[in-house]
Amino acid sequence: LFPNGPGTLWVVADTEQQGAGAAETTLAITLDNRDLIAGINFLGGAGGVVSGGHTWWGGGDLDFEVIPVIYDPNLTLSAIDIRALGEASANGGSSLDFGSGLGVAHRVTGPPFTFTAPRTLNDGFVEDDPTREGHTISVVGVFDGTGQNISSDFIPGRTTALEGLFVDFVGPQVPPGTRLEVDGATILGGEWFSLGTLGLSVVSEFGVGGITPQFDASVGGSVVEPDVKTIDDLPERGLLYSLALESVVDDLGNEGPAANVIVTNPFGVDRTPVDLTGVLPVGTIILNPDDDGGDGIADNQVSFTAADPLLTDGSPGSGYGAGTAVGVDGAGTVIDLSSKIAPNATGANTLDPFILPEETYTFDLAVTDNATPANTASASVSFILDRTKPSTSMVNPPPGNTTLTLSSVTWPITGSVADANGISSVFLRVRDADAGGSPGVCEVTDPLIPIGTGPGQVNQNTFDLTADASGFSVDVQIFKKGVNVTQVVCFFIEAADVATGVDGNLEPNINITVLRTSIDWL
Repeated sequence: LFPNGPGTLWVVADTEQQGAGAAETTLAITLDNRDLIAGINFLGGAGGVVSGGHTWWGGGDLDFEVIPVIYDPNLTLSAIDIRALGEASANGGSSLDFGSGLGVAHRVTGPPFTFTAPRTLNDGFVEDDPTREGHTISVVGVFDGTGQNISSDFIPGRTTALEGLFVDFVGPQVPPGTRLEVDGATILGGEWFSLGTLGLSVVSEFGVGGITPQFDASVGGSVVEPDVKTIDDLPERGLLYSLALESVVDDLGNEGPAANVIVTNPFGVDRTPVDLTGVLPVGTIILNPDDDGGDGIADNQVSFTAADPLLTDGSPGSGYGAGTAVGVDGAGTVIDLSSKIAPNATGANTLDPFILPEETYTFDLAVTDNATPANTASASVSFILDRTKPSTSMVNPPPGNTTLTLSSVTWPITGSVADANGISSVFLRVRDADAGGSPGVCEVTDPLIPIGTGPGQVNQNTFDLTADASGFSVDVQIFKKGVNVTQVVCFFIEAADVATGVDGNLEPNINITVLRTSIDWL
């Protein structure tokens, strides 16, 4: 901080405790600091990108300054020679060019001693290897105000080099035969995409990295979407798009050649989900899977229709693909019935629930299209499977056979009907077995016994027991048919539960209990 030559040094000595006895004195000295190059200062430029543990510079001009510190008032500097050294890159450049050539000492006049590594001289040639040491810029020559070479006074020992400077002026390299990709998969043509990042199958970059390719999208040979980096940049369109590499750059903006790339065959972009319509059942229902008498075939099937709508440009989309049906039962057990979906060419899908035990279920239905990644439409169905008929219990049934001399007989018939999910209707019907297709045999086709007080008639032939099904009681009065006549009367208890079809319309499980009574009238 002081010029060379005579001076006075003022010295103060004191105890460690700062007590009494401090002493002061002065000392005559002569300063003789040596002149030196304090360093090479990097002033900055394009870059400053951190990658691989290094800060990378390049893609634009880089500015530097040599900082001499001269103590001798009689000495001035007029020029300094600098040289850059770096490892050879894959593209042949081994050092920065400051204007005198790669690896050649460059004369910097001054002061100030500023110099530049122009992009125009280094572009495409200089690229450091991140596994090595980067660039070193050193002072190799010093000249005084008269132009005399005084390097021996400074070199070696009195100059400080700039070390560990990582530079990259080379864009990514694309070898011949490179293919275009979406999310790492080569575009062959004929595919459908909904989104994805576009890339290259092969590309080399030894420097800063961060490769970003950019493409031109064409339809029928004309560019319709320039500067495309992802599928997201493309509007929906049918199997019409072709891509060609427009440019490929690294994180410093160094651009590589766009040649050598195979142009893709046409592909499509589809972001429109499948239309999922006609989903049955709607809402949570008690579902009778077999509504036609216990044949073991699910007449009531979960169903939905899938159709792939036209794209926004009016062209057909990728088409609908697989459907899935994954659900849980009342205990939370996951059930995958995807393999049980029965599709057809029209998109009508059915799922047979008959294979499931009686339980509560919620299934999530999903249908995908053929885009990558697939667009998905979904719906949910819930139902309680019920294939069990109601149960009936007769507390006081009529006798099976009886002989009567009375003009009429009244039988109180009591009982109950039960079902786990509820009863929709219960009827007691009194039928005439003698007038049926097989005399004396109870058949549901037997006619009802006429109502009245005449021979063989009844006071009522149909009793609606629905309201008090859990404990019903009715009186059936039968009038004498004739003397020495046998009359066969059939009592049908017809109980229906609350089960429905997938459309929600009542399709109950039905239990018909038959009581046959033979009366000998004397």
